[in-house]
Formats: sequence, structure tokens, C-alpha cells
Amino acid sequence: MGRQVNFFMAKEDEEFWLLNRTITSNFQSEYVPEKGYYAINGILSPLVEFSRSYVKDNTMYPGRIWAEFTIIDSEINDLGQKDREFRKWYETLAKWIRREFYHTGWMIFAGQGALKFQDQGGTLP
Repeated sequence: MGRQVNFFMAKEDEEFWLLNRTITSNFQSEYVPEKGYYAINGILSPLVEFSRSYVKDNTMYPGRIWAEFTIIDSEINDLGQKDREFRKWYETLAKWIRREFYHTGWMIFAGQGALKFQDQGGTLP
């Protein structure tokens, strides 16, 4: 089962990257013939999905980080777990957000830029 941390981030809050080459560079991708491109399979790959916050009509909607830790082990045709180092890396990112951002409500956090947006009349739902 996946885990997530929701947040409000303004552009200035986003100036960090979610890359850790020590985990793995082996990503699973699939060709999507209808679209004519390859897509990374986030369920099978050790990836942290980063979804940006966005602003519409002076309201900032939350983004998130999300990761799936369960994997289907095709060798034994059963569920397994992704590498422990991957889980530790995700938890490092999640803890950083929880520590550095302001807790605004149930399981949601806001960066300084998002709080500034709110102070200047913007809405964080």
C-alpha cells in the first residue's frame, strides 16, 4: 500500500530535487501505443511521485509526494516489498516536509512561500 504527504508549495518552496541515484537507476517503463511514448511504471519502479501545487482563481491546491512500497514478485507470483533503502529515502523526504513546513491541518503542510501567498490574500483550502 502506498504512502503520501500532502503539501502546499509555492515556486520558491519547490527548489529541491527528488533524485537519489544510490537507490537504483533501474526503472520499469512501458510503451503506450495510443499516445506514442514510453511511461515509467511507478508501481514497479522505486520512484517517489512529486505532484506540484497549483494556483487557480487565487486558490492554491495541494501537491504531494507519493510512493508505493508493495510490488508483485513475478518469480513467486506473490506480493513483495521494494528495497528497504527506497523506503528509508521516502521517509527522509516525508520527514523533511513535516519538519520544515508548517502543519496546516490533517496530514497537510505548507511551505513559507505558500504561507506568504496566503498572507497576500490567496486561499489555501
